Amino acid sequence: MFKNKKVKKFLASAATAAFLAGSLIPTAASAAGFSDVPVKHTHAEAINALTEQGMINGLPDGTFGLEKSITRGQVAKIFARYLAGEGKVEQVFTDLPANHSDQELVKAASEMKAAGVFTGSNGKFNAASNLTRQQMAKVIVETFDLEAVEGKESIVKDLDKASPDSRKYIQILSQHEVTTVEEFRPTEPVSRGQFATFMYRALSKTFTKCPSYGEIKPNTNPSFQHMNCLLTNAAIEKGIPPEVVKAVAAQESGGWKQFNENGEPVISADGGIGLMQITNQSNYDQQKLKYDIYYNIKAGVDILSKMYNRGDLPKIEGAGQQVIENWYFPVMAYNGIKPVNSPLVQKTGEKNKNAYQEQVFTHIENDSFLNKNLELNGPKLGQFPFHTADFEYDPNSSENIVFRKMEYTLTDETHTSAYFFKTGDKVVVTDDVNLRAQPSTSSASSKLAKNTVLIIQGNVVYDQNLNSQNQFVWYRVSTADQKTAGYISSAYIKEDVQKDREK
Repeated sequence: MFKNKKVKKFLASAATAAFLAGSLIPTAASAAGFSDVPVKHTHAEAINALTEQGMINGLPDGTFGLEKSITRGQVAKIFARYLAGEGKVEQVFTDLPANHSDQELVKAASEMKAAGVFTGSNGKFNAASNLTRQQMAKVIVETFDLEAVEGKESIVKDLDKASPDSRKYIQILSQHEVTTVEEFRPTEPVSRGQFATFMYRALSKTFTKCPSYGEIKPNTNPSFQHMNCLLTNAAIEKGIPPEVVKAVAAQESGGWKQFNENGEPVISADGGIGLMQITNQSNYDQQKLKYDIYYNIKAGVDILSKMYNRGDLPKIEGAGQQVIENWYFPVMAYNGIKPVNSPLVQKTGEKNKNAYQEQVFTHIENDSFLNKNLELNGPKLGQFPFHTADFEYDPNSSENIVFRKMEYTLTDETHTSAYFFKTGDKVVVTDDVNLRAQPSTSSASSKLAKNTVLIIQGNVVYDQNLNSQNQFVWYRVSTADQKTAGYISSAYIKEDVQKDREK
């Protein structure tokens, strides 16, 4: 399989890094210029991204062939084309001699057999045969090293129709949401459009480990921007504002450290482990929490998600999961709903600035909103209208706080995470800021006035300086008239709402 060198080279390639950076800017009336793929088609996003990076091609007649079945030979070429060119043009299947007219196919077949993805049948590769959906499941899982997700059930209902050795691969695809249907139809052929979406989703899942930065060395903290990427992607995968996850990590481990200067896992006096300071969580692998940074982050994000889904914590009326302020109480619960974290000091009614969640929210304001930047006046998080009667507890006890008010209405502006914008979304600039030529505060810049409307032209990208301490990310944007383009910090944009421009 590609679990070791080959897939890592593929995932660290320039093409894949560009894919991860969201460099595609669709402008045509049809996806990637294919006449049979409307921009809003179900598979258009995947086809756009994969075609832009040269991972998949159209047909000679100028169409993509959305509904045409994809063949084993076509799939072999798609993957082998990006495996660092290690395949040899040699015969490994009886129906593909070394002197075959399609030398790329011979090389691709050799690569795929060496990887254990395509093993053939009775010595033949059968390049012209259509790939079935259950065969596709194996190809995707093996190629992208997808593993079973502990505690997550597959939603596929027709596994009984799949061959016994294919069922585990289909279940893994479902667990990773590479397939999102209950009726998988395992023996049916895969269409070219379907395959593009399957591959695109699988790539997106693999990217959560930020392969473009290379492998994380044992007992070594990765660069700051590598860690920024890991925290961001883990949060986005769970639908949590990355601003929240990064602030929790900053509160828990200072400078985002999994290991100390001696290469030993950071363990607190109360047993908190690693970057996210996972404490008293026996259902997680304790050794992996100590030595696997990605596992530690995932555990922290999982716990945060569980806190959000609790039914005994207050929420903001009408606010969803991407509203940062709506994470006030889940963040509190991450540390503990104890008297020490009461939002108000019971005796005086004053805000408890030492409460865990207050400190985390200060990190958000300083690091994600850049309120620590004296030259710019970043936004402040909305304030809750708390009263001491909202919280029942004995300040001298370690018993949990009882919440007497379960829903709040905020009169202050709330803030939706700036990490979920998509290509084509309109945003508005929140201050007079710099538009950068490159995703770096040291690159050339031009000025943008407050309330300038911009169009998002790709996914988030990270600072070019690996050791930059900036926790925000960058977006490639253009002005509404398309005359100016560049990069802007996520700290200075928000969703464009008409009323914002009328102020």
